[in-house]
Amino acid sequence: MADAIDTAYRPVLVTVVSGDTFDTFEPSKRAVAFAHPEEGHGLLDHQYVAGVVVVDGSVHYSTEGRWSLALVVQHELGHLMGLAHVRAPDELMFSFEEASHTIPQPISGWGPGDLAGLERRRRRSGAEGER
Repeated sequence: MADAIDTAYRPVLVTVVSGDTFDTFEPSKRAVAFAHPEEGHGLLDHQYVAGVVVVDGSVHYSTEGRWSLALVVQHELGHLMGLAHVRAPDELMFSFEEASHTIPQPISGWGPGDLAGLERRRRRSGAEGER
């Protein structure tokens, strides 16, 4: 019989920290937030079951769009769901690390490629039990 601790989903912590504290984590110099997923154990081995999103609280975020706090956190949650950075400027998972000379397009949420990636992750985790 499976242990309840090994099969339980854990919470995701989203936290906003001071700029000084954020700098101690050593993310990319351009980062304003980062995510760290946690893999499960036992029956949930090879799946992300919890994680943390850390946001730099010293940044002045836009009230809407790509650089809003809401979409920055949504981007990081995408990482917790298994999405990687992409080069496409119309996607929420766009990153200057992948396309340093590309100007990202204005967005208000997930792009079509983001949604397709989430769907692939959903099908894969349901069928194979992998992240």
